[in-house]
Amino acid sequence: MACRTRPRRSDWRRDGRTASQRPREDERGLRLGDAGYAGEYFALTVDHLFGRIWTRPGLSMRDKRLMTLSVVTALGQQDLAEVQVNAALQNGELTEDELREVAIFLTHYVGSRSARD
Repeated sequence: MACRTRPRRSDWRRDGRTASQRPREDERGLRLGDAGYAGEYFALTVDHLFGRIWTRPGLSMRDKRLMTLSVVTALGQQDLAEVQVNAALQNGELTEDELREVAIFLTHYVGSRSARD
């Protein structure tokens, strides 16, 4: 069995920045790397979440997007749900019709306000 070497943190950051180029802009118009996003917390998030978690094999980006959208909707995190919806549309992972079906489906699990918003 071949021994896999762990990626270096610099690889995590590069992979994370590549993966995180997908929602790319928030409602304030800030983009990854802007001064408004400076800080250790954001750097750690990019390194770990986008560099190590979103890039893992085994699930498609569409599957990951659907799971994330479901979770943030259930938690009532409307701003993050909006980011996920926009990213899904921009990246061709989900169509508007599919997103409508997701909203209908989630309504029955999380309530009408959370899924509709």
